[in-house]
This record gives sequence, structure tokens and C-alpha cells, in this order.
Amino acid sequence: MSAQGVQRRLALVFAPGPDRIVSNSYFEAGTVVRLPDRTWLNLYEPGTVRRLLDAAAPALDTQPSVQNLEVDGWPYFAEVVDHANVAESHT
Repeated sequence: MSAQGVQRRLALVFAPGPDRIVSNSYFEAGTVVRLPDRTWLNLYEPGTVRRLLDAAAPALDTQPSVQNLEVDGWPYFAEVVDHANVAESHT
């Protein structure tokens, strides 16, 4: 719930496109892939959606009057993957 007591919904949309694959048969179900580096996320893997929603949550502030907000998930994919890569390089 928001501070005003209104429930809101944030939907991340992963549309296929150039250099972007959304699994529908070849990869595991729930997998989204960024080409050409072949970086991928499985949306069914524990914690993945939570990390994406945490990264995308500030988008709710950009349109405070919209109850159901749909945003492109790919920029948040990059943020989550790039953050994970930085964390791995420090271990």
C-alpha cells in the first residue's frame, strides 16, 4: 500500500525484440535473455522478481496517480544483472 492507503500495481513487461529473447520454448520457462552477451534471468528463480521490483519501484513515483503502472522491464533487467556482476567481481 502507498502512504495514502491506496493499493498500486507495478507490472514489468518483457517484450521480445532485437537482441532480446523471451522464452517460449527453447530456454527454460520464465527466462529472458539479452543478446549478444547472452546474459539471462529466470523469472521463476527465487529472488529474481523481488530484485526487479526493487529496482523498478521508483517508477511508481513518476506517475503517482496511476493505480496500475506498466513499464518496460528491460532497463531493470540491465540494472539487476549489472549489479549482480559487480557484486560477483568483488567476492
